[in-house]
Amino acid sequence: MTHDELHPANHLATIAPRILAALNTPAGHLSALRILRHKPGRRALIAYTLETPQAPPQTILGKLRVKSVDKHGYTIQRALWQQGFTLPNLSVPEPLAILPAERLWLQRQVPGRPATELLNPHSPPALWADIGRAIAALHHSHIPTTRRWNIEDELTLLHDRLHKAAAIHPELATRIHALIAPTTALAETLHHRPVCGIHRDCYPDQNLVDGAHLYWLDLDLYSEGDPALDVGNYLAHIQEHALRHHGDLAAYAAQERALHNAYLSANPTAADPTAIAAWTTLSLARHIYLSTQFPDRRHTTAPLLAACENRLQAP
Repeated sequence: MTHDELHPANHLATIAPRILAALNTPAGHLSALRILRHKPGRRALIAYTLETPQAPPQTILGKLRVKSVDKHGYTIQRALWQQGFTLPNLSVPEPLAILPAERLWLQRQVPGRPATELLNPHSPPALWADIGRAIAALHHSHIPTTRRWNIEDELTLLHDRLHKAAAIHPELATRIHALIAPTTALAETLHHRPVCGIHRDCYPDQNLVDGAHLYWLDLDLYSEGDPALDVGNYLAHIQEHALRHHGDLAAYAAQERALHNAYLSANPTAADPTAIAAWTTLSLARHIYLSTQFPDRRHTTAPLLAACENRLQAP
């Protein structure tokens, strides 16, 4: 696949009048575009430079999905932008317009760094406590959605990924396949959990940090589901990052603890440490497959497998 699949979004002369019309800025001018990310056959992120009279240039981000425009993600983000959060220093980037024919929607660029870039053993726990509260604030937003994600969905996805990981690593296949039964048993403990709107792809790349201000990103998987999923998934990503960069899943224990405890304090009705731990284990098991997909993660496959074996054997 080439960038041709992005046309017309990647062709400035063609896309400029369509974007200016969508933004209702006839006096504006798109002076440049840059493709920031592109996953062939799937999606792209494009930065457009918008110039208007008597105002400094600004960057408009275009989120393109190859098969069709992501109306769901746009709708959720728009609702969150209009409603706001209970926390004063939490928001989403402002969604500006949707262009279905171009498979594109537009949002205003916001400042900040992905929280992943700030994740290290010396990162102030207060930041991660703020993120724990931000997860709770997202769960308290009650933005309605018809999408559902339950434990059966999660288990189907996980077991598919485990089978794929076993095929990639036949020398580990017996041990990987042996995770199927205990993850199924663990999932049985997660039935009849409370549900709310959840991010469903909740990890440090989905937060931008701009001083004391936090932003939520990429809400295209937003669904009704178990709030403990988001917390467990976030903690599992922190542990995988610690393993990958420091060889120790517990290298960020202080940051994990701050996030976990702040979330529990902010959402006591849905908070359940046992459920969070269970979702963390299921997410770590899914990382076994993810470790096979990136060259810089391949050294973590066996340690992740061992960690999951230990967690699933624990009483």
